[in-house]
Amino acid sequence: VLDSIDRINLTRKLVDGFTIQVYAGQKREDALNTKRTMDQNLPELKAEMTYVQPTFRIKAGKYYTQLDAQKDYVAVKRYFPNAILVPDKIAINWDLP
Repeated sequence: VLDSIDRINLTRKLVDGFTIQVYAGQKREDALNTKRTMDQNLPELKAEMTYVQPTFRIKAGKYYTQLDAQKDYVAVKRYFPNAILVPDKIAINWDLP
């Protein structure tokens, strides 16, 4: 039974996790400005812009638990008071030792 569970888990590519959403809106220019500000002020957090019509989103960080995200979330809130912690799918890297 444990071998079956292990095989199933190895085929999983995504797990439930969290990310910090810094911006969500319909203006591309605002999204790009937010990303630029994020990259300047918090370069250790890689900000990513996504577009799902009609909304641009700027998200940073990938965390397996809310507790993992808390330190970075507090840092982001200093620059972006409207930032929120949102559930997201996180890619698993099975190649790690």
